[in-house]
Formats: sequence, C-alpha cells, structure tokens
Amino acid sequence: MLNTKTIFALFASAVILVGCTTPDTVTPEQIQIAKLRTELTRTSSDTKSLVNQIEDLSSRCRSLESENASLRNMLSQTQSSLRDVSSKVSETQQGVRELAKTSSRTEDIAALNKAYNQIVAQLKNMNEATLESQRKTDKNLQVIQGDAKTLQGYINENRTKLAQLEARLSEVDSRARQAAQQAAQRQTSSSSGSGSSSSAQQIVRTGKPSSPNISYDSLYEHVVAAGESIWMIARDYGVTITDIYNVNPDLTSTSLRVGQKIRVPKRQE
Repeated sequence: MLNTKTIFALFASAVILVGCTTPDTVTPEQIQIAKLRTELTRTSSDTKSLVNQIEDLSSRCRSLESENASLRNMLSQTQSSLRDVSSKVSETQQGVRELAKTSSRTEDIAALNKAYNQIVAQLKNMNEATLESQRKTDKNLQVIQGDAKTLQGYINENRTKLAQLEARLSEVDSRARQAAQQAAQRQTSSSSGSGSSSSAQQIVRTGKPSSPNISYDSLYEHVVAAGESIWMIARDYGVTITDIYNVNPDLTSTSLRVGQKIRVPKRQE
C-alpha cells in the first residue's frame, strides 16, 4: 500500500518549492504554480480522509472478530457441559434398568425415573442454549464477513485513488520545478544580457519596506540552496528583491553561493 508519509513529504517539498507569489508583477508561471498548489492541497486532504476511513473500518473489523471469539469460547464451554449431562443420562438409564431387574420397590424406581426426567429436561435446556449460541455465532460471523468484504472493497478503491494521487503529486511537483527553473533561467538571461550597468541597477536599496505588512525588525535567516536566485527567495517569502537588499547591506552581487546565509524580512499577514 502507498506510504502516506511519502505523499505528505512530496506535498511539503512542492509547497516549499512553489512558495508565495511576490507582490511585484505576476507572471503566467506564478499563476500556474498557484493553481497547482490549490490542487495539491485538495488531493492531500482527500488522501488524509481515505486513510482515516481505512483505519475506522479496520478497527470495526477487529472488534467484530473479538466478539466472535468470545461467542465461540462460550459455545465450547456449553458443549463441554452438554457432554457431561449426556454421560449422566446414560448412567441413570443403566441404573434404572438394573434396579428394575432386582428390586420390587416401585417407589425407588419412581424416584429414579423422576431424576432421569429431570436430567432429560436439563439436557433439553442445554441443547436449546447451545443452538441459540450457535445462531448468535453464525449471525456475527455473517456480519464480520460482510464488513470484511466492505472493508476490502474500500481498501482496493483507496489503493487505486492513492496511486492516482501519488502520480498526480509527482506531476505537480515536476511541473512546479520546471516553472521555477524556467523563471530562474529567464531572470539569469535578463541579468547577463543587460550588462554591468543593468546589474548595478538591480541592486537598489531604498531603506524602506516595500509594503506595510513587511517588517525589517524581525528577520529570517535563509540558507541558499542549489539553483536558488534572489528573485526566487523573494517570491517564496512574499517580499521584493529590494527588501532583501535593504536588510543585507553587505550583499553586493545578484549571484548567490550554495550555503550562503542571507537575511529575509518577515511578512505579516
């Protein structure tokens, strides 16, 4: 069966990759990524619901199996008692026959017959109790079998859905990564094609937050990962490139190194 932790790990990686859209110009790739994030959230929620449903059905099946085991134990005890009574009946019948041959006392024979009739009545009651227990056992077995069949149907259906979700999540993750890489490539091409004067223009420090929701008093420390650019980091945190330059006065280049630590202002929603 599909490992749920793998699904949610994939979901988390896609969310981290996609990040938040920057308040600057919205590109078609950012719109596409936002749609994919919405779809990813929905499919993740569906997966959680299906997994919970499987767990509930499994718990119900275990409960019915425990109840059936108790009934079977009771039936075994009743059948053991029934065998004891049957043995007593046989002994009583034999005693009556022997007494009838050797004794002329009718009261003794009558007492034995009475005892014999009591044992027969007890045997009948125990037979009825045994049959009732058997009926209850059969009924519960039918319930268990029905629930087990239903459970198996849900499990098979959920396995199919989870497999589809896994494929969809992989597709969303791949498309999101491609969109981010393409945007980064365009940013790099634009920076290299505009020359040194254009690069110098990109490093602009205004000293003021680009939005009232952005605070320079509270900062994140971001460690640059492979393939990340300043534009991508600004987008992921919901700030502008200028905001990042404002809180990093020692940052003098548009290119970043893997493992480099930069400060990013927090955006208050």
